[in-house]
Amino acid sequence: MYDHVTDITHDIRERNPQDIHFWKGCSSCCHTRIELFPVEFDRISAAFRRLPISRQDAICRDAAHRWAEGICPLLLDDACSLYEYRPSICRTHGFPLYSGVRHETGTAVSVCVLNFTDGPTFGDQDLIDMDKLGMTLIAANLEYLRCCDTPTNSEETRSLLEALQDEPSAAPPPSLYES
Repeated sequence: MYDHVTDITHDIRERNPQDIHFWKGCSSCCHTRIELFPVEFDRISAAFRRLPISRQDAICRDAAHRWAEGICPLLLDDACSLYEYRPSICRTHGFPLYSGVRHETGTAVSVCVLNFTDGPTFGDQDLIDMDKLGMTLIAANLEYLRCCDTPTNSEETRSLLEALQDEPSAAPPPSLYES
């Protein structure tokens, strides 16, 4: 699943190198609270537990405060502490996103204000269909729950903050675990 998202965003960057801008310190999109399906929750929780204890302590030190302020608990020094394992929503944020919702003027597209600053020069092939991506994530989550024999009530989303506090329910299957 993550390889697919990486391929999509890589292709968009290749077609629009002058219009896509991401860098360490570019973190305005990280000022939000994220809820995760178990497939992503357990992946992040497991990756967090593989960090050195000193790094875990640094992240946890102010995690609850950052969360209360609406800031991702993994954001330290304007960088993601688990960038390699970030959830799908973080991997797509800033790129041209749309859903099936149509308005009088057409399909609504969301894109970071730092990208495409000279106007929308992207084509239809550069739009990420969030409905389709969401369905892919739901399918991956259901497969994960089936493979891991997780209780049905675990289909509920959990906060990213909880991923730093709880033990993962199971190790995600390798096919869903790729970054």
